[in-house]
Amino acid sequence: MPSVNSKVEASATPTSVNVGDPITLRLKITGTGNFDRVSSNLLAGDSHWKIYSPKSHSIQRTASASKARRLSEQPIIPNDAGVASVPSVSFSYFDPETGNMSRARPRRLR
Repeated sequence: MPSVNSKVEASATPTSVNVGDPITLRLKITGTGNFDRVSSNLLAGDSHWKIYSPKSHSIQRTASASKARRLSEQPIIPNDAGVASVPSVSFSYFDPETGNMSRARPRRLR
């Protein structure tokens, strides 16, 4: 699993849409660890959004597989005009240094 010093970034494009227009929600995680088992469900269970299954892939940057990057993209569509912004996303991971689950929030959601 990713380490405590992983970096998490998020974006949503386009930034201005009408009801029924698609938005692509992206999450990028970089750091050390095994990213293949990281859950990629960015947004789920929100009745204000039509949510599609995310697509993800991991890229190992070294032969030892210690450094990696995981990219996830999820199409979402606002269901009503009352939606003013994309909900923030977070990333949960097991921190082997503390022996506990931890949560990271992206640097920014554009």
